[in-house]
Amino acid sequence: MTRLADILHLPGLRARRVRLLFVVLALVAGLAAPAFVQADAPLLQRDKLTGDWFGLRTSLANAGIHLDATEWAVPVAIISGGAKQGITYSGEFAPTLRLDFGKLLGIHGLFALVSAGIPQGPYGPSSHYLHNLNDVTYTEGPMGAYLDDAFLCQTLFGGGLVLQAGQFGVDENFDQNDVGSVFLNSDFAYREIDGADMPNGGPVFPEDSLGARIRVSPTKAFSLQAAIFSGDPTPITSQGGIASTFQNGAMIVGEADFSYHLKGLGPGRALAGALYNTLDFANLQTGALITGNEVIYAGLNQTFWQGPKGRNLAAFIRAAWAPPDRNLLMLDGQAGLAWTGPFSARPDDVLGLAFGYDGISSAQADLIRAQNAAGGTIQPIPDYEMVGELAYQIQITPWWTLTPDLQYIVHPGGNIADPLDPSITEPNAFVALLQAEVTL
Repeated sequence: MTRLADILHLPGLRARRVRLLFVVLALVAGLAAPAFVQADAPLLQRDKLTGDWFGLRTSLANAGIHLDATEWAVPVAIISGGAKQGITYSGEFAPTLRLDFGKLLGIHGLFALVSAGIPQGPYGPSSHYLHNLNDVTYTEGPMGAYLDDAFLCQTLFGGGLVLQAGQFGVDENFDQNDVGSVFLNSDFAYREIDGADMPNGGPVFPEDSLGARIRVSPTKAFSLQAAIFSGDPTPITSQGGIASTFQNGAMIVGEADFSYHLKGLGPGRALAGALYNTLDFANLQTGALITGNEVIYAGLNQTFWQGPKGRNLAAFIRAAWAPPDRNLLMLDGQAGLAWTGPFSARPDDVLGLAFGYDGISSAQADLIRAQNAAGGTIQPIPDYEMVGELAYQIQITPWWTLTPDLQYIVHPGGNIADPLDPSITEPNAFVALLQAEVTL
């Protein structure tokens, strides 16, 4: 019997063929339905590159069927440092289907979402060139097509209660950093401390797992939410399927967030939460098993200036901690600024500057010290990785943004020994990227 997961796992499928098929089907569907045919907006003014499909796209949306796709294309140049220098490419194609059951079946507030991800690029810049902790672009991933999201979500009481179940990722709803969306480095979205300390990175693309989430909002300003996921999604989802049981333990997430408005400044949002994994983790120094693991986090976004046409200046600060005895990373800290509309003539552009810090746990450092004292190859003592990023997002058309980006990475890998020569570490790296994001 063929499973949905087997159909969606297409490791030999080239992303360009999928994109072409998506566009061709849209055009054929439009031509085959003359009742929908109508003039489309000019190319540079439409919201999506492929337009309204001669009116079919709007007709489907009015019926509750939304078809979308996004392409991220990111050429990357490692200018200096890291394991080696060179030019490579990373990208992702993500088609999405959203069904609004309020329009389809009259069940108001209920919708389903199914999405896939197809990473592209022969060599990931982080894994093959830099050996750093934080991917320099969030498009890096294993080759092949993966089922990303497949869930149902029900909203009740005007948004006061949200229930979600199916396959999705923890990064889609928790520890959100809206101000940091201009940055390409993955640490400013899903923190590296979560990815490094949770088994196989935790439930994020391409390792989303089955889960359930509830969000309660007693007021518009305050909300509480919690979710449960598979503790280790990889054994099943890495093969393209769904983590169908919790036989690999469970990861529980809880969070509270509060929105406010400061007079003379603007809106802000504060949040705090924790991840807890029920699996056993090895003590880094003794090897003894410890039941459970957690990451505690907090974040703050604040607007400092607001101007006409949506222009604003906002900042974010984030921090997280994990127990040092069982984790590679114990501290995470980030701060940044995002200036929307830095020039009055370009109110939709965004200029961003951010810094991130990931501290190697004291237990990991003590382990290397003990190994050095025991003799053999003297390894460097791991300490931290830092990244500074400067990004400028250019809104070329409503469907196309271009983001030139510069990143400087201090102690790639956290000053951990080079895999080919344990006596040395990777030098600081300077990286240039250019991301094109196209909404199809």
